[in-house]
Amino acid sequence: MVGVVHKVSCQIMKAMGLIPQEIYRRVDLERVNICYMVDASDVMIGSRIGTVNSSVEECTPMYKEIEKETGVTCYFRVMKYSTWASWVNSEWQSSDDLIFNDIQASGDCEYGAALNLLGAELERYKNDNAYWIILNIACGKPTDNWESVMRKLNQLNQFHQALKIVINIESEYPVDIAKQFTGNIETVLSAKEVRKMKELILDGIYHYFGE
Repeated sequence: MVGVVHKVSCQIMKAMGLIPQEIYRRVDLERVNICYMVDASDVMIGSRIGTVNSSVEECTPMYKEIEKETGVTCYFRVMKYSTWASWVNSEWQSSDDLIFNDIQASGDCEYGAALNLLGAELERYKNDNAYWIILNIACGKPTDNWESVMRKLNQLNQFHQALKIVINIESEYPVDIAKQFTGNIETVLSAKEVRKMKELILDGIYHYFGE
């Protein structure tokens, strides 16, 4: 029943023009890279980072349902950014192999460093045919020079074609910055609970995977 609802929702978004036709046709590619970007700055200390940790961990088994329904294979990589940006898992992992370790929050919010790291990863796989889904889970206002990095990132074809979602924790993240990342206000989302965040992440993916 849930799959049917998501498919109907996808068709509505497609008819409204929220899903570009050329992107909609490409979601049948065999490999899908799902990249989490997690704000781990000090504004996330406490229940906020706890919500993120629980959500990512609890969503992981559900990606198997997406794979079964769509026929694609999902691979995951998790990045955290605070005073610097780094990968939580050293390489891409399948849904069977993904192990998520809780992220601890502290430090500044160097968003530009995170965008740099993402850009390097996109460049690394620029010749692959994978479809990218990038989930930026954010709350803090950037403390570094991120604008120039964003302009460079927007020039990358894979970034341009990716589904980009911002999960705005407790509506604290600047919407104008989020929109520059997603390119579409419709994929700047709010989430205050683990359950709600889980639904938003899966909705975003189903909109592009659904037929």
